[in-house]
Amino acid sequence: MNLKRFLRVDSDSGSITAEAAVAISIIAVFGLGLIQILTFAMQFQRLQTLAQESSRVAASLGDPALLEMELKDFLFEIDPDISMSVSWEDSQVQVTLQEPTTGVASQFSKVVEATATSPRWSG
Repeated sequence: MNLKRFLRVDSDSGSITAEAAVAISIIAVFGLGLIQILTFAMQFQRLQTLAQESSRVAASLGDPALLEMELKDFLFEIDPDISMSVSWEDSQVQVTLQEPTTGVASQFSKVVEATATSPRWSG
């Protein structure tokens, strides 16, 4: 009986497991990064839509002070972290919304900002 044959150790015996572990961790990091990018894009799209609708409503109404208070109340109900600024010019209304970023994206940008402008209605 040859004991060396049974006690032989291959030097490559665990390499497949290590390569698989590295590949799985790279795929997991890539997937989490992709999820964060999509979350940031969805947050920006939501803020942009709110800014567009707010500027349209603001342009259609006449009293800037009352309207600004109503918009702030409306945005507070949606998300208390959203801050708003409205600039009234002769022919247009500009609404800027800001919201703190969430997740890993907050390491790169602390605030998501969306601006929308609508012409004022005179009729």
